Amino acid sequence: MEQNNSTVLVSVVIITYNHAQYIRRAIDSVLEQSIYGHMEILVGDDASADDTPLILNSYKQCAPDVFRIVQQQQNIGASKNIYGLFTLAKGKYIALLEGDDYWTDRLKLEKQVNFLEENPCFIGCTHECMILGASGKFYSNRRLEWVSRERHLTLDESQGFFLAGQTGTLVFRNIFAQPKYDYRIIYQAHRLISDRTIQAILLAQGDLYRLDEVMSVYRYCADKHAGNVTSMMFVNDITGPYENLLLAEKIENYIRDTFQNEFDCRQIKIRFLAEAIIKLMRYPSSESWKMIQEILRDHSHRRLLYSVQLPLMICRRLVYKIVRRRES
Repeated sequence: MEQNNSTVLVSVVIITYNHAQYIRRAIDSVLEQSIYGHMEILVGDDASADDTPLILNSYKQCAPDVFRIVQQQQNIGASKNIYGLFTLAKGKYIALLEGDDYWTDRLKLEKQVNFLEENPCFIGCTHECMILGASGKFYSNRRLEWVSRERHLTLDESQGFFLAGQTGTLVFRNIFAQPKYDYRIIYQAHRLISDRTIQAILLAQGDLYRLDEVMSVYRYCADKHAGNVTSMMFVNDITGPYENLLLAEKIENYIRDTFQNEFDCRQIKIRFLAEAIIKLMRYPSSESWKMIQEILRDHSHRRLLYSVQLPLMICRRLVYKIVRRRES
């Protein structure tokens, strides 16, 4: 297989770790894209212990001009893995995909590139996706609670948490080819989770838009022992909301310092604190209580605000969970 044109329009960035069971489907869905001759495929394998490296090398041998495989000898974490690939990307646009997800529309990249070409005011765009559970069945009613309901997403609306779309749906202008800012916060904020940081960086430089088309599949597996890190942030213990809060604070501080933007994640941080308290009540432990005390101590300057808004947020989250449980 050879590229039809030396110009790279889209750099497809794929990160993978122990995805031997899924990686072929992910890559094949990329190779089926209508703009195949105008893209490069950058794959970062984070020291997989299964057959993922062998599978990647077989693709590289078939299309050496298209594939660039970065094989880590030691596990560096998903965030540093994807950041390294960004610095290698030559395309005008960057498209993201994780090794256990896949695309379902061969015109996906063409549609998103056309949208960005016709709408220079947007820095990137996403689309809808199907959600595949661990049982192998698709969820018909579930929506990802970290994906915004707004199709046109701004920085303020994101709150350092809400995304314009799931990671495998995102295509954006390549801000890494000639970087104006230091983007190492992508791996400095969290070793494993980078989607929120990446989209916050993009939103600080332009808006994001979600197309009303389903063009990919996302594997959702809310299990402590699963490899899907974002899903793991919503398991039934206090660690998830605690890490969510810390990550929101790091993103907030970075946006303020780097872009001189009075970015405020206050509401989402109150939500995470409410989530932590709810989980403490359901799964009490001395370790969880220490985390709550640490959060309150670090935010003592907002004690009055929390005393007013926190009880209301706890009630809202409890109602949300009850309704969602009934719907499922």
